[in-house]
Amino acid sequence: MLEKWNLEFSKYFLLFSKLVFMAYLLLYGIHVFAADDILDGTADGLIATLNGEGKLYLYIAEGIISIAAYIKTKNLLFLSGIVVVSVFFNIMMTVSGAKP
Repeated sequence: MLEKWNLEFSKYFLLFSKLVFMAYLLLYGIHVFAADDILDGTADGLIATLNGEGKLYLYIAEGIISIAAYIKTKNLLFLSGIVVVSVFFNIMMTVSGAKP
């Protein structure tokens, strides 16, 4: 009967205490280390990059990956991925408000 109330060595008590401690650390970290958003204001720079040379590098990387996948599998659908990704990327850039 005494072992039932021995909470020091109970695996459930240890699990519960670890969860409580982790929750405490999470809330403490949110409170103490809260800072300004470091990515605030970078959306314009990202859109400008992707509309400039970034789009070219993205297309080149997609082309290289598609050609490597085609060589590995001999499946022509991987080469059509270039067109699919290009169209999808342009649609997403238009939806996000970037000028084509």
